[in-house]
Amino acid sequence: MMTGESAALPTRPARSPALVVLTSGTSGLPKGAPRSQAPSLMVPAGLLSKIPLRGGERVLLSAPVFHGWGLIVATLTLTMGSTLVLHRRFDAGRVLTDLQRQRCSTLVAVPTMLRRLVALGDAISAADLSALRIVASGGARLDGALVAQVTAALGPVLHNLYGSTEASYISIATPEDLAEAPDCAGIPPRGTVVRIADANGTSAAVGVEGRILVHTPGQIDAYTDGTRKSDPDGFLDTGDRGHLDAAGRLYVAGRSDAMIVSGGENVFPEELEMALLAHPEVADAAVTPVPDAEFGHRLRAYLVRADSPAGRDALDEQAVRRYLAAELPRSRMPREIVFVDRLSRGSTGKLTRHTLDVLQEEHK
Repeated sequence: MMTGESAALPTRPARSPALVVLTSGTSGLPKGAPRSQAPSLMVPAGLLSKIPLRGGERVLLSAPVFHGWGLIVATLTLTMGSTLVLHRRFDAGRVLTDLQRQRCSTLVAVPTMLRRLVALGDAISAADLSALRIVASGGARLDGALVAQVTAALGPVLHNLYGSTEASYISIATPEDLAEAPDCAGIPPRGTVVRIADANGTSAAVGVEGRILVHTPGQIDAYTDGTRKSDPDGFLDTGDRGHLDAAGRLYVAGRSDAMIVSGGENVFPEELEMALLAHPEVADAAVTPVPDAEFGHRLRAYLVRADSPAGRDALDEQAVRRYLAAELPRSRMPREIVFVDRLSRGSTGKLTRHTLDVLQEEHK
C-alpha cells in the first residue's frame, strides 16, 4: 500500500487543525471545548516547570486519555520519547504490580484512584517503588487527608493539578506546597494569571473568598456550539470559588453553583465531603443539598462503609455525627446520613448528575 503512494507532501489545509475535548458532563451533557493548533510552548513548559517529567522513562497513565488531564500527559510523554503504560480499566492491585514490574517513574491518576491505591496498605509497604519519583493527581479535588495518606505510603512525590477542560491546567501544587498547605491547589505556573473576584467583580484581598477567574495559555474562547466562555477582558470564569494566600497558593472551596444557603449560612457540600472522606472507615462519600421548608436547603450525605470490621460493624449514623462534631461547625452538619453499597463515578472519579438524581429519587 505504501509503495503506491506519492512522496509529495499533502496540501496544507485552509485552516489550522483543531482538537475538540469534551467536558466531563458531571452537571449535564458534555460540551465540546475546541482548541486550534497552539503557537506557544507555554502550555507544556508551564506543566513541566511544576511536574518534572523526563524523556526516556515510563509513565503509568491511569487517568482517562479522552479527558484533558490524561491527554496532556499522554501527549507530553510521547513527545519526550518516554513510554506510556496503559490499562483498559483501573485496578489498584494491577497498578501496584506494573509500577514495580515496569519500573515506572511516574503515576498519573485521579483522587479516587489514589484512594483505592493507598487502601492496599501493607502491599504498598512491601513493594519496590524505588523508581517512582512522581505521583500526579488531577481531574477532581484532592483533599488534605488523602494527601497525607499518599505521602505516608509513597513518600514526598505527590503533585496536585487543578484545572478544567475549558482552561487547561490552572495551578499545580508541588510536594513542597503540599507539605506546607495540604489543602492547597498550588501556585499558577508562568503564563497563567488567577484573579479572585468579589460580588462586584473587583479583585478580592488575600484570604478573601470569591469567584476564581483565570487567564491561561490553553483556555478556550467558546464551546463548539458557539456559547462564549471567556469574558471580553480575556478572563475565564471557572465556576469555582476559592481564595489565594499570601504565598500565592490557590485554595478551591467548591463550585459556585453548588453553594447553598442553609439557615443564613453559605455552605459548600464539598467541605463536608472532604471531612467524611478523611474518616478511616468511610470508603466513599457524596453530599448533596435537598430542599428544606425551614432552612431553605439541608445537606444529605451518602456514605459507603469501608470493607473492614470497623467499617462494617461500628460505623453507624451516631458514630459519623460524633466524628463530624469534632471536625466541622454545626452549620455544616448533614441533616440526613444515608448508607449505600456503592457510589457510581465517571471516568474522572467525579459523581455524575445522573448518579445524584437516582440517589435523590431512591431516598426521598
